[in-house]
Amino acid sequence: MEYLPEKHGESTEWESFVQAARKPVLLSFNAGDRGRAIEVPTDDQTVAGALNTLRVPFSENTPSPEDFQITRWGSDPFVFGSCSFNPAGSHPQKPRELAHPLRDRLYFAGEATEQNDIGTAHGVYLSGIRAADEILG
Repeated sequence: MEYLPEKHGESTEWESFVQAARKPVLLSFNAGDRGRAIEVPTDDQTVAGALNTLRVPFSENTPSPEDFQITRWGSDPFVFGSCSFNPAGSHPQKPRELAHPLRDRLYFAGEATEQNDIGTAHGVYLSGIRAADEILG
């Protein structure tokens, strides 16, 4: 679900995992400048801001989460972000090029190497299956 708050930079994209996880799990995405900015506040401040935004389209009685997990992938020196994407003007074969093995010894997987599902969790999964198939020949 999408919500465009009055204040620029608040959480706008939400995904429910109730059906998949059979538990009340809600995921919020923040990208670009907001994704970098949201890494600065404490966990409690981040959760409070997200909850305040979520309560606007729903209810002031929306309960606080029992638990939460916040990633700070933009600050991670091994990641520097979370999702790849094909910018305007990029060649559609780029993911295939990134997936090409080196000397039949080094194989690549990850959502950036998935031709049809770039930037997604299932793209990660599918690319792992592809790389394993390549290794097994």
